Amino acid sequence: MKQLYSQVVILAKAGNPPKQIATWVNASQQTVYYYIRKARKAGEDIPYFDTAGNVKGLCQTSPVAAPVPIISHHDHIAVPLRLKGLLNQEAERRGKTPAEVARDILEKGLLGSVGP
Repeated sequence: MKQLYSQVVILAKAGNPPKQIATWVNASQQTVYYYIRKARKAGEDIPYFDTAGNVKGLCQTSPVAAPVPIISHHDHIAVPLRLKGLLNQEAERRGKTPAEVARDILEKGLLGSVGP
């Protein structure tokens, strides 16, 4: 349940509407709304949405980017949907989880770019 809560909070903070979040995390809209209320009470800065799913007070001409959280034991990272599929494919090829592949790629990229 804590992982689902974390996923909902990450997606909601990114400005994604509750209805879409419910679809992405395979949960009911009621659960998503419950977690959003709980997170706001805990001090999380989550925008409010109108009935169309738009962030209130924002003029949107295009949909909000749709990051997908990759949750590991202690860290969180959100990636756009277009990268999630690539991470999943690479994870399957390597026999690892998407979180492990993301960590490997980031570590290699960051550590590889650091000079002596």
